Amino acid sequence: MDHDDTKESYYDAGRYDTAAGWDGTSRGKKADPPPPRKAPLFALAGEEEVGLSTRPLKPLFGDLWGEREIAVLAGETGVGKSVLTVQLAELLARGRLSPTLSPKRVIYVDFEHTTSQFEDRYCSPRRPGHTARRVRFQFSKKFQRVVPRFDQTPEKKFGRDVGRYFCNELGRAIDEFDAHIAIVDNLSFLMMGGGGSRAAEQAMLALRLITRTFTYPVSILVTACLRDRRVPRPIELRDLACSSRIAELADSVFALGRSTAGDDLRYLKHLKSRTAALTLTGQNTPVLRLSRLAEPPSITNAGFTPDGSLSTTRHLQLTAGSPLPFLGLTHIGFSDESVHIYDPVKQAQLDDREVRRKLRRSENIVEIVMSPEYQRYLNR
Repeated sequence: MDHDDTKESYYDAGRYDTAAGWDGTSRGKKADPPPPRKAPLFALAGEEEVGLSTRPLKPLFGDLWGEREIAVLAGETGVGKSVLTVQLAELLARGRLSPTLSPKRVIYVDFEHTTSQFEDRYCSPRRPGHTARRVRFQFSKKFQRVVPRFDQTPEKKFGRDVGRYFCNELGRAIDEFDAHIAIVDNLSFLMMGGGGSRAAEQAMLALRLITRTFTYPVSILVTACLRDRRVPRPIELRDLACSSRIAELADSVFALGRSTAGDDLRYLKHLKSRTAALTLTGQNTPVLRLSRLAEPPSITNAGFTPDGSLSTTRHLQLTAGSPLPFLGLTHIGFSDESVHIYDPVKQAQLDDREVRRKLRRSENIVEIVMSPEYQRYLNR
C-alpha cells in the first residue's frame, strides 16, 4: 500500500490526547504528579541560617565550649571525664556555670554507668561503723540522664551505620525533652560492635547536623579517650584514640589530664577551637582538685582567667559532719603543663633504662671487637 500522503495526514489527535498521562502500567490511569523540587544543597552565606535564632551566641564553658558548638572532652580512662561532664551538666541546668546564662534543659547520655553505679557515686560516702542513711545528691529537674537500651537494634534503613542510628535517636530525645544541651559520655562506645572509627566519624557528622536543625541553639559535648601514653609527655591532638577525623569535625577540643603532683589533681588543656584563641595551653593550664563536696562548685568564666578572682560560693562553707554527696572538681589555680607530667620516679626509671641500653650496646661492641671472627678479619 502506497503512502503518498504527508505525515500530518496520519496524525490522530484523539489517539494522542487520550494517551496523555498514561504511565504504562494500566490503561487510562493518570500518572502521579512529579515530586516537589528539593532545595539546593548550597545556599548563599547567611541564608542557611534562616529560621534559626539570630541572637548572639554565648559561651558555655569559657572559651572551651560555646552555644551551637560540638566540643570534645578527651582524657585517659579513669581520669575523671564523667565527673567533669556531670558537674557541667548540673551547673548548666541550674544556670550557675556563668552569670550570663539562664538555666537550661540538659540531656545526659550515659554509656559508662548503670543506674546503681551512678547513684552510688553521688551519695555521701560510707563510714565504717556508721549505720546512718547515706545522703543522695538531688539533681536539678532540668537535668535528664538517659541510658541506652542495648536490647534495641537499629532500624533497617540505618543498616550497620550505628553512628547515624544513634544520632537519629539523640535528635528525637532532644526534641522530646526540649533540651538545649546534650552531653554524650562516651563517644568511644559507638566504635564497639564492629562499628569501628567510621561509626564515631558518622556520629560526629550527624551531631553537626543536629546543632543546626533546631531553631534554638543546641550545644553538644562528647567525651573521648586518649591513647595510652607510656612515656609522660604533653597532651596533643594526635593522642585522640577514636580517629583524627573526630578532631577535624569538632568545633572545640580540650583535654583533662592527670597530674603527677598529686593523686587528686587534674588539669585542663585547650587543644583546638574554631571560634576562640587558644589561651588555656601548656603554659597556662587550669588546675582542678577532685574531692567530695556538698554541691557542685561553680567554675565561672572569671575563674578561668589568670588575673581574675576565683569564684567563692557559699556552698563551700561546710560545717563539721556535713554530708558530701557530690563528687566534683574545684578550680584552684593555674600552672605550666610540665609541672603535671614530670614524675621523678618514672624519670629515674627511664634514665636508668636508657643507661642500661647504652651499656648493652657498649658490651655488644666489645664482644664483637674481641670475637675471633673479628680478629681473623683484621689479620687478613
